[in-house]
Amino acid sequence: MSIAQWGTVAPPIDYAGIFHVTTTPSLVLDRDFTILDANPAYLRMTNRRSEELVGRYFFDAFPSNPAARDEEGARNLRRSLEQARDTGRPHTLELQKFDIPSTVPGRFVERFWSPTNLPVLDARGETTLILHRVLDVTDFVLNQRGDSEGTGLSGPSGSPADATSDLVARAWELQQLNAALRDARDQLSARAHFDPLTGLLVRSVFLESVGDALGRIPSRSDHPVAVLFVDLDRLKSVNDTYGHGAGDQLIRCAAERLKASVRPNDAVGRLGGDEFVVLLGELKNKDEATVVAERILENLAAPAQLAPGLTVQPSASIGVAVTDDPEMSADTLLSHADTAMYRAKQSGRNRWELFDEAAYTAITARQQLEAELSVALAADQLELHYQPIIDLRTDAVHAVEALLRWQHPTRGLLPAGEFIDVAEDSRVLLEIGRRVISLACLQLAAWDQELGELAPKRMFLNVSVAELAHPGLDEHVRAALAAAGIAPERLVLEITETGVLEDTHVVGSAVEGLLSLGCELAIDDFGTGYSSLSRLVQLPARILKIDRSFVRGLAADHESVAVVSAVLLLAHNLRKSVVAEGVEDPQALDALRELGCAYAQGFHLALPKPAAELTPIFAAVVPHAAPEEEYVV
Repeated sequence: MSIAQWGTVAPPIDYAGIFHVTTTPSLVLDRDFTILDANPAYLRMTNRRSEELVGRYFFDAFPSNPAARDEEGARNLRRSLEQARDTGRPHTLELQKFDIPSTVPGRFVERFWSPTNLPVLDARGETTLILHRVLDVTDFVLNQRGDSEGTGLSGPSGSPADATSDLVARAWELQQLNAALRDARDQLSARAHFDPLTGLLVRSVFLESVGDALGRIPSRSDHPVAVLFVDLDRLKSVNDTYGHGAGDQLIRCAAERLKASVRPNDAVGRLGGDEFVVLLGELKNKDEATVVAERILENLAAPAQLAPGLTVQPSASIGVAVTDDPEMSADTLLSHADTAMYRAKQSGRNRWELFDEAAYTAITARQQLEAELSVALAADQLELHYQPIIDLRTDAVHAVEALLRWQHPTRGLLPAGEFIDVAEDSRVLLEIGRRVISLACLQLAAWDQELGELAPKRMFLNVSVAELAHPGLDEHVRAALAAAGIAPERLVLEITETGVLEDTHVVGSAVEGLLSLGCELAIDDFGTGYSSLSRLVQLPARILKIDRSFVRGLAADHESVAVVSAVLLLAHNLRKSVVAEGVEDPQALDALRELGCAYAQGFHLALPKPAAELTPIFAAVVPHAAPEEEYVV
């Protein structure tokens, strides 16, 4: 093959012409080190003809001197070529000794060269050819040896002069030292560029690759760029159950499967933990990115053996972000993919989601709210309002439910429903929950001191499953009760029916600790969790709070009446109390009275208010006597 076949001609520069007229001896090799072309300077230096070299494997193209085989030199040269090919960066050897056949049969000419191997890269950054250039330093070596004749001829049984041997030995020592320094440099570079566990690109290098891909969009606007954000599902569970060694093996396995799922020129990186990223460049269309995401899910789903006898089935949540906008930054594209991944995880895991602008806006607002919530906690912007629970037999205040509110600096007073999910995801909820418990206990004690017998008998508090799962909740409740001087039975902790059913082991253990203190337990939103009657009997809760969806329809919906009536009868037989939530009109209140419900709360009875506004209301209530027959505990 001639240079016209492999070279790139970009007028007005004639690269083929330059190669053939340059005085620097040069070869062109393919990736497997087959000689594709040799320039005249190289042919003259080696006393060879073009047909003797072109098409032959580089290391077989020259006969060796049987008296001076230099296998170490050949290995060094091979490593130099491989390094240039694999890294895409030039590599130079300081000194390489060659034995060139002379015109005298059986005799060789010693030549000392310093070769440089230059990779030729294609548009995707892959090495396609290697330019092997040689600097002849023979005269320098011979002058150092003091050989004025400079013939350098040696026969089969001859040996180099001592001076030359010493010089070559010193040169080899220098070369080995330089090689060691280069290895150390490459190792440091690898640590800076590649993840040590998986060998994948680190975040900074990956983003640099994304930026380069985005920068090439103007020249190929019909070929978009995509980033896939891949988050392994349940890695924490593997680490907690089988140890971090198994978790690391799962990460390595996932990395290998990711690389096998994409093209060789696609970049794959690891951001840390269980988070991976993939760059897909020069796509035919946007749909191609989702095809790759589907292939990744399929490849990841194969069982993975993490240790002898330990096999798991991995899965992942993948976010896909595609763009043909050259003005978009790498950070923004990655953020879009991260947002889509979050949607995939929220939608049930083991799936992919395509980035959606509306969803991104919502996620951005959520992240902003999360940041503001942390500030709110430190700035005492969170406060408690209290909604009375009325005894329908006496019209007296039986208890109050503490409801969290956020006095937002720009949006005004926010109910808990607008930020409690954000608090759970950011783990601020645990700190908020502990503060709520302490404040509620102190407020109940303050009402006792100010109102005496007219003070609410009990304080209801909502507790999430996340709080129950966190160790030490019972100890904090114990401390809060002791600090306020409140009897434990006056504190009622509310858990949703679905929360009770979500993790019976975790919830059961936490509830057991709270009940041992003497606290009461209430099942909130009862009727929405579809628990069986047998589960209801087993639950240690003595109070049921009927969900507002049933109470709201009492005036016109016979099915709601039937449900509430059944719950009341069941509670009576099981010696449990019932509180009806969401009483918003007089018709619902009358219906509850007719059905014999003892306790209720809702906007029609009383709005949630700060403690200072409720105190005079409690003081003014004059209850009437309760009926003699009582059906609730």
